[in-house]
Amino acid sequence: MTWGRTSLPDNLPRLRNYLEALHRYDKTEPLRAGDDKGLVPLGWNRRYKRSQILKVETLQGNAIFCRFWKTDVVKFYENGTVHLDVGCWHSPTTLMFLEGVLGDRFTRYKGKIYYKQPATDKYFLIHSKEGLVLDDGGSPINPLPEYAKMLNRARWKDLNQKVKPFSLYAQDMAKFLESRQATDLVDEFESLIRTYGEEYWVGICPLAKDGNLRLPFLGVGARATRYDRGNMTPTRGKFLDRMLEASRTNDPEKMYPLFFVLHASASEQRWTGNGYVSECNPDRLKKFLTELLKYEFCEGLFDKVVQPLGTLVADSNAKYFINRTF
Repeated sequence: MTWGRTSLPDNLPRLRNYLEALHRYDKTEPLRAGDDKGLVPLGWNRRYKRSQILKVETLQGNAIFCRFWKTDVVKFYENGTVHLDVGCWHSPTTLMFLEGVLGDRFTRYKGKIYYKQPATDKYFLIHSKEGLVLDDGGSPINPLPEYAKMLNRARWKDLNQKVKPFSLYAQDMAKFLESRQATDLVDEFESLIRTYGEEYWVGICPLAKDGNLRLPFLGVGARATRYDRGNMTPTRGKFLDRMLEASRTNDPEKMYPLFFVLHASASEQRWTGNGYVSECNPDRLKKFLTELLKYEFCEGLFDKVVQPLGTLVADSNAKYFINRTF
């Protein structure tokens, strides 16, 4: 399928309740051959076997499940309730599946799928773990609240006081540091290895396949954190532990190698006639350090605040909690 689509090519049937879903199941001929023999496709386009319909006996009574890939996204129960479950797949294709089966009752906002209650302007999140249960009139039954992360100003101020000596030192150094060629960065890094010893850099710098230390890199941003494969977070933690110690002692000798790492990581790469150069002004460096602190210490810096039911929730701080619990 292409990303320009607004509906799935499976050609899904519109179903409103258990009886319609049961009728669809009973009237649909299962596949008769191959590895998928016995599978009952949901859509009119039977070659899309990712969309299936199943008849299930549950503790809550008889039910018809509409499955997308391996998730039972829509469950029609004989008692009239409808259970919505998207798991962790709040994706555009999951939204298309929901709309294909139940109609235009859904929206995707800030990467999350919401259900719109009929005849109202209220939206309810389909929770990744608990899902959402609707009564026979389409109203949510006991919907769970949604939370947003709010920065605790007092704790944030306290952390900034602890890192202030290093932060001011780094910003002052950035004022006077000219653009650097990539080769200059490598030369200075090699000089710092000789000055401080290889043992100092272990844990802060990645290792090449030949075992040699590579230029250190601290990544921030949701994309970098999501795909760090478990490598970036320990590096960030070790760097910030040393930064806090350097701030506590206010020792420039301890601060400079850490400034080198921070400046190299925060720098913007710009092409010139002589190749790429790394540039980073004090404001850019300060902003980078701020993000670094929030990603590392998110669990202690943010409070979980309940949001009003029936509203679309934009949580700009959720990015700091990727791969983390709260």
